[in-house]
Amino acid sequence: MALGCWLTACCLIFLPLLQVPPSRAQAGLATPVSVTQANRSAASIGAFNALQQQPFYDDLLVTAKAWDDNPITDVLGESPKETILNFYVVMAKVSREQDLLLASASNQSGWFWSQKNRQAIASIDQLWDLAIKALDLSAIPESIQPDMGHEASLKLKQILDYEFNHSQAHLNLPDPQAIKKLNEVRLRADGTWTLPDTSIELTDNIKDKPSNLDYYFAADSIPEILRIYDQLGTKVNVCQQFASPNFYQKYSLTPGGLVSPLWYLKIPLWLRQDVLEKSLFDQTVFQISVTLLLSAVYIVLLLRIFLGIHRSYGAPTKVPLQAGGQAIICKAEWKRVLLLLITLPLTSLFGSLITEAINITGLSLFVITELLYVIFFALAMGSVFLLFESLGHSLSIWLSILMGRQSNLQLKRMTNLVMPISRMLAALAAMALLYQLLLKVGLPPSTVLAFSAVPGLAIGLGASKLLGNLFAGLSIQSDRPLRVGEFCRIGSNLGFVSKIGLRSVELETLESRISIPNAIADEETIINYSKRNGNPDDLPRQAMDLNFAIDGKLSPEQMDDLLFYGKSYLAALPELSDTIVSLETNGSHDLTLICHGEVELSDWSTYLHIREQLLLRLRQIIDQVGRSRVVVGVSYDCTEEQLSLVPLLIKDLIDREPLASFRSCRLLAISAFSYDYIFDYRSNQPSFAGFLDELDRINRGVIQVFAAHKIDIPFPTILEIHKAMC
Repeated sequence: MALGCWLTACCLIFLPLLQVPPSRAQAGLATPVSVTQANRSAASIGAFNALQQQPFYDDLLVTAKAWDDNPITDVLGESPKETILNFYVVMAKVSREQDLLLASASNQSGWFWSQKNRQAIASIDQLWDLAIKALDLSAIPESIQPDMGHEASLKLKQILDYEFNHSQAHLNLPDPQAIKKLNEVRLRADGTWTLPDTSIELTDNIKDKPSNLDYYFAADSIPEILRIYDQLGTKVNVCQQFASPNFYQKYSLTPGGLVSPLWYLKIPLWLRQDVLEKSLFDQTVFQISVTLLLSAVYIVLLLRIFLGIHRSYGAPTKVPLQAGGQAIICKAEWKRVLLLLITLPLTSLFGSLITEAINITGLSLFVITELLYVIFFALAMGSVFLLFESLGHSLSIWLSILMGRQSNLQLKRMTNLVMPISRMLAALAAMALLYQLLLKVGLPPSTVLAFSAVPGLAIGLGASKLLGNLFAGLSIQSDRPLRVGEFCRIGSNLGFVSKIGLRSVELETLESRISIPNAIADEETIINYSKRNGNPDDLPRQAMDLNFAIDGKLSPEQMDDLLFYGKSYLAALPELSDTIVSLETNGSHDLTLICHGEVELSDWSTYLHIREQLLLRLRQIIDQVGRSRVVVGVSYDCTEEQLSLVPLLIKDLIDREPLASFRSCRLLAISAFSYDYIFDYRSNQPSFAGFLDELDRINRGVIQVFAAHKIDIPFPTILEIHKAMC
């Protein structure tokens, strides 16, 4: 309709140029020839036999009368004579009714055929299809069978026109009895008869129809029909009662099939003949120009669609909903499917416009048709792949929702199970489409079946590893020694499992992402550090161990403080569960702080964040334990009363801190310059910086209260002794 509107506008531009309708002879239309005129023509032929002189002429008239009385019957007959006469009469009737419609175009109003005329055109096409059934097109590629049938039937009709009017001997078309007698004298009864002076055969041996009794124009004769027509050239146009002059030209040089659109026939005759129907590369200027225009529009639309598909990959493919994170919509994936699916009807429409509306013919038609079939099936295979991808992701989402497993990890695991199946189905569907394309473009079924053996041969010769990985992947999926999101060691590789495919296991390590073939992973020792619980929605629980070597010796009070601080901190962390804090010694009597806990995570970023947090805080706790034991030296000149007052003053200072608790203060050493008091306290400051500020206040308070009570701190002395412990 869009093409019709465009061409209508072009016709309106040339409306002032419309002339008086040309005569029938000027239009190149066939004028009915009377029998008398035909006889006069035959007399001028000389050595040739005219149609009226042929022995089958009376049977031809009877056949024509039968088709006039019953226009819907079967063209095929049980003898070459019956098939040829039926075909010839039907095509002559098609040509005659075509001429009548074309001649009436000048009397039609408007730019489109009326409903009555459209019904007449439909009747012509129906008769034409009946005639085409007499051609055995089984050897022609399925993609171009309709087009080849149209062209071969028109050319065959004009070849018969010439043959019936120019045979040097009478043409005896064999009936069933003649065929039977012919087979009796043949060495081999093959049911084949050749039209005299031609290479056109009729046969009842039809492929895939062993019980056939009717005669067809043989499949091998279809290319011969095209060759003979090209050799005869203008000689095919003869004048007799059943002839169809310019039959193929009227079809090939105009758009719209046998009967051109009315808007085209209303274009002035001089413009059509001198410009639009000028031949260029076996096509008319009109056909080439409109084909190029439609091709440009088609290519632009395809490019816009592919650009939209390309842009959709840059957009987020999964948009979470707010209903508790219950579902994920794969908007971009379905957008890609819809965009690519649009190309299928677009390609079909473009092909219909080229083959039917524009009516490209000849070799160009066959090349374009084959090319469009390849494009269509390539787009169909791409659509199938994207469709199964979207179905797989959507099915994973809904299965996760229906099973009540709505976490992202469970969605990844469900996707990991569903997507390989979806992709295998997509590959099978694409392979089926590929085989269908091979059949369409003309490859014999035996060749296509031979192609189908290629995958099995490839598996037997070079794809044994792929097959081994496939079975190993099925074993891993069924035994489930590891799952997506779990922390595992496969051989020497340590990391989180991000995917378990049909070919390989994907492991995310600190340095990179590693793909381990399933066959190798199945043979390696797999250490799974994750603990599974009964709730499938929970994240995997990974064990996390940290060991700290402590330089130097700790007092029993410091060891007790270290265990106290470590257990309190780990127990307060919501990320950790089943925590253990302990101390042990090795052969050199050095202490090691052991911390263990289980954490729910499934990726390196979370794992490293928690590990860094633990390392930093535990190192601060070790330092805090060392700083919580303070040594203060007082002068030998202190009285007994002052010496007894020191523990009370320090206790009072510590009690002033709301988050500190006094443990002890004792005179534990008499050094070379002082009496050394050692006091211990515990701090519940939430941060290491808070502890240091608290210690700073206590130290300053010691200096102040000692000065107030005239307790001297001798020089040299030690206010605080701290040994850094790792």
